[in-house]
Amino acid sequence: MAKCNCDGCPKCEAKQKMMALGYSEAAIDAVLEDFTEKYGEKKGLWANIHAKRKRIKAGSGERMRKPGSKGAPSAGDIKEAGKDDD
Repeated sequence: MAKCNCDGCPKCEAKQKMMALGYSEAAIDAVLEDFTEKYGEKKGLWANIHAKRKRIKAGSGERMRKPGSKGAPSAGDIKEAGKDDD
């Protein structure tokens, strides 16, 4: 990710928050570039899932939540995310 000279654009703010949580800069850059490329500024459940999988693959040390655990998307959330918003 190219460094920008902004005063807090959403991309830079997201990067700072993730760095504060302990993610590596390489993992953050990979996710943010892919995220913007695929989804633009609109984010949803699947975008978040794909981003987390990519961070895990890059070595963030995170784990996916087990189905049914607190904070994990329910079956209804998954079904709703698969619908078109036309």
